[in-house]
Amino acid sequence: MYRGAGILFCVAEEDQIPKILLGKRLSGIWSIPGGGSKKGETLWETAWRETEEEIGFLPDNVKYEKLFSLPYPLGIFGFKWKTFVLKLSECPEKHVFPDRDAPHAYEFSEVRWFQINRLPSKTHYLLYPAICWLAKKYIMYRGAGILFCVAEEDQIPKILLGKRRSGIWSIPGGGSKKGETLWETARRETEEEIGFLPDNVKYEKLFSLPYPLGIFGFKLKTFVLKLSECPEKHVFPDRNAPHINGFSEVRWFQINRLPSKTHYLLYPAICWLKKKWWCTKFISRILLRK
Repeated sequence: MYRGAGILFCVAEEDQIPKILLGKRLSGIWSIPGGGSKKGETLWETAWRETEEEIGFLPDNVKYEKLFSLPYPLGIFGFKWKTFVLKLSECPEKHVFPDRDAPHAYEFSEVRWFQINRLPSKTHYLLYPAICWLAKKYIMYRGAGILFCVAEEDQIPKILLGKRRSGIWSIPGGGSKKGETLWETARRETEEEIGFLPDNVKYEKLFSLPYPLGIFGFKLKTFVLKLSECPEKHVFPDRNAPHINGFSEVRWFQINRLPSKTHYLLYPAICWLKKKWWCTKFISRILLRK
């Protein structure tokens, strides 16, 4: 039975992406301070001792946040590991070794703070459950958009897409402001980016962000609204309007003739529209034969 523990120090300042403290081991892997327990030690004592040995300091102003155990199936093979997540009020100024000749230099060659969205490629995989939890707690992104569709009789449905500066065709939408509901966000962003809000709309469906993106702190909703007909004005009424910053062009597309650079997050909604249209068409043909 192997017993070990480590500490993941994090700093989450207001309106800032959280940072975590990682050390680079001789193998090139970036990990947290930690190691195996000595006889008679609790896992908390192990984590605290290993931290002092490997990074050379023990911060005082810490707050306990969360405890993570070794994920299945590793635990069934006799391994027992705990990751303690501790929050600091601020990043200590000394984030490299104070003494290169100290014993902990043999464990880490470098110690640095990283934003959790800019981690090194060789970050230890056992840290990701804790990192995902931090992302979800501290950098939750909330946003919404509207997918307008028109399904006229015996016609292939059309959807309204805008071309962003990146060349990606997407729906009007964006991040929520403080105190906004996602529906209010979707309406505001639509008015800002395409310059109009149709009145004769019918609610069709609501799509959420697909797994696994939701576990990283993102919350995105796509509202599918049906119009009775395509509005005549489907380009910007004023080329100097503020919404030009969102889209360079707005067009209606048949769902079977979409541009190659259509945003991938729209495909669940588009597939649903295709399925609904084909089912409706198939049932109509059967009824007409009878």
